Amino acid sequence: AVSRSNLQPGDLVFFRGINSSSSSTYISHVGIYIGNGEFIHASNPTRGVVKDDLNSAYYKSHYVKARRIIERIKFLTKEIKMVSINRRG
Repeated sequence: AVSRSNLQPGDLVFFRGINSSSSSTYISHVGIYIGNGEFIHASNPTRGVVKDDLNSAYYKSHYVKARRIIERIKFLTKEIKMVSINRRG
């Protein structure tokens, strides 16, 4: 898990649904943090992909958690390259 104070661009931010209680951890929406307190997400079919403020009252009250996957992707990419090189030779 990543705390809100340690968010970095590329981190995934997760939100509970509009009808969920404040204690609910049911995830219904995800966005990608882009820095400076902002994230991008597919808002709805009409608005499409938009940039929003993570600190707005709505998103602040629906925020559940964040995860960092970029480091894991870099690790897996490195492992795949190593396997590929080892198979060639």
